[in-house]
Amino acid sequence: MTKLLKDIHRHTLCRSLMSVAAYSVLLFTAISCAQDMPSTPEQEQIPISMSASAVESIASSRALITNNNLQGVHLGVYATKTVASSNSPILVFNNVELEYKNSVWDYSPKRYWDRTASYNFVAYAPYSVANTSYTPSTNTLTISNIPYWQTINKDVTDYLVAKSSNSATNYLEASGSVQLQFSHILSQFTVRIVKAENQSDLEYKVKKVDYINVPASNGTAKYTYNPNSTSSFSDISIASSPSSVSIFNGILAFDEVDENANVFAPTTNNLNYPQ
Repeated sequence: MTKLLKDIHRHTLCRSLMSVAAYSVLLFTAISCAQDMPSTPEQEQIPISMSASAVESIASSRALITNNNLQGVHLGVYATKTVASSNSPILVFNNVELEYKNSVWDYSPKRYWDRTASYNFVAYAPYSVANTSYTPSTNTLTISNIPYWQTINKDVTDYLVAKSSNSATNYLEASGSVQLQFSHILSQFTVRIVKAENQSDLEYKVKKVDYINVPASNGTAKYTYNPNSTSSFSDISIASSPSSVSIFNGILAFDEVDENANVFAPTTNNLNYPQ
């Protein structure tokens, strides 16, 4: 009986030692394989930065906001990102306010690049909480309550918009910054009366100017900005007859005005001059 117990104990001990030896070999092999595999360093989180400039259509722009003073206003930014696993845009910037300080366009809290995503940005100036909305699915910005007419004074608002779309990889390879080039959506005009050479001794006084093919003198408009489609004004009531307003230097919410447009309809009835 004693011999049988010794044989069983010896057999059990041998099996235990073999198991420990086998486990040690497996563990050593696993550690060696892990050491042979190249390590993947954690990628640095890079914040999304932006730059801004105002596009001027002529060399000497009459626009109120230009590159010279764009940094004096705040910008509003909307943006979405789309990843390969989903076609649904994810809202990243929701009317985030940008302020130029310490030589950069700053905002808080910071957003960081997703290297796997593509981005769509739309921006506007000046920043507003109440008068803007955004549709992420179509990347469409809407600015509301824009006055039909604004006289050039300290309270006038000159609206601009900008867009940018690209993959995070391309943004990072280029400069790491989103370049926002702003364009004006309003038309500025100035009315001047020029005397003929043989009338230099006459003194004119303008009573009013009639405008045709433009909005009525009162009201507000809505501007829909879609970088991938047509952007335009809506909710504008075009005057059925010439609109008479005493504005000679202002901006107009109307996107069809150009330097050759037939907009003004001055008549001799609107001029007082010595007989």
